[in-house]
Amino acid sequence: MINLLYESLPNSITVGDKDFLINTDFKYWIELSDALNNQDCDKTYLTNVILNLFVDEIPNQFNSEVFIAIKKFFDGNIETKDINESNEDCNIKNRIYDFKVDGDYFIAAFLQNYNIDLLKCDMHWFKFMALFHGLKDCELKQRMYYRSVNLATISDKKERSRIRKIQNKLKLDQKTISDEEIAQALW
Repeated sequence: MINLLYESLPNSITVGDKDFLINTDFKYWIELSDALNNQDCDKTYLTNVILNLFVDEIPNQFNSEVFIAIKKFFDGNIETKDINESNEDCNIKNRIYDFKVDGDYFIAAFLQNYNIDLLKCDMHWFKFMALFHGLKDCELKQRMYYRSVNLATISDKKERSRIRKIQNKLKLDQKTISDEEIAQALW
């Protein structure tokens, strides 16, 4: 984890003893997220998305070390436990946002909160994620909140029913591509 206030943002991933320059703009990483969250994603498309992350040189072999390096960068500047533990957590938790489904709300939230037009700017993935996590109350945050509510914790029957209706309306597909499917696309 780096301190965004005074450390340089990374522009590469390290595999073995070698650094590989990568595209750090948030749009590349959102495209990767969309591909990974699409159960019907074509393997060729996923492979191309991953290859497009690299600027000039591509690792000779795509092995678990490459995947872990990409995953670490994808996770942004967030300290995660062990890679296997974070994968298990992802499988247990419901997704509360989707860049494709909520795209309009991301654009509106960044305009409202920061006066940043995501359609006209380049921004490092880590900065994008820092701003995303710092969003004030807006429609996107409301959608995320309702998706995250555990209905079992609501004792009032009417309130539980109201939130269930909202959750059904905002529900995201929970199927994602497995690590094995990603590996098959790369090897």
